Amino acid sequence: MDFDTAFLSADIPDEATVYVEQPTGLKEQGGKVCLIKKALYGLKPAPLWWFRHIARKMKALGFEQVDGAPCLLRHEETGVKLRKILFS
Repeated sequence: MDFDTAFLSADIPDEATVYVEQPTGLKEQGGKVCLIKKALYGLKPAPLWWFRHIARKMKALGFEQVDGAPCLLRHEETGVKLRKILFS
């Protein structure tokens, strides 16, 4: 798994609005900012957004969060367990 770009899979929730400065070298300069729609590595809440994203995908595959340990996912039929793997 490529953890350098893992956060790019996670959408930013509707209740959060994040703006960033334009990257250097962009033609349109002049104090404009960019509204981002995907989580970026380095944003403080990005690990949480990514975990919510991956948890939804895993739940769709039949995994459920374990009571008392929400970062632990378990597949009921097979008994396979997935732990929090480098989410932070």
